[in-house]
Amino acid sequence: MSYTLSRAVRHVGRESFDSAFDRRHVLDMAAAVDLGRGWKLGGRAVFYSGIPMTVDDDLWGDDDPNRPRPGNDDKDRPDTEEDIRRREQLREQVARYVRGLNLPACFRLDVRLEKR
Repeated sequence: MSYTLSRAVRHVGRESFDSAFDRRHVLDMAAAVDLGRGWKLGGRAVFYSGIPMTVDDDLWGDDDPNRPRPGNDDKDRPDTEEDIRRREQLREQVARYVRGLNLPACFRLDVRLEKR
C-alpha cells in the first residue's frame, strides 16, 4: 500500500494555479494470494484525486481579437506596449478560467488470475 501527497503549480504572469500534471492524492494498494497447484490470484486498486482541466484552444472563439494567431507577418518587429498589455490580459484570462477546475476523481481496480 502506498499514498502520495504532492502538488504541482504553474505561474502565468502574476497568476498561480494548479498545473495540468497535478495529482494531489494518489492511493495505491496491491495484494496477491497463492491458491496452490500453480494458481495465483492478485489485485490492485488505485485512487487518484481529480486532476486540473486543461484549456481548450477554442476557448476564445474565432472572432476574439485577443486570441493568439499563428503566422504573424510582423515577426521581426519589437513588441509594442499594446502587444505586451494584450498578452498579459490573455494570460490573466487563462489563469482565471483554469483556476479551480478539476476533473472528477478516478478509481481503478485490476484483478489477475494466473496459472503456472
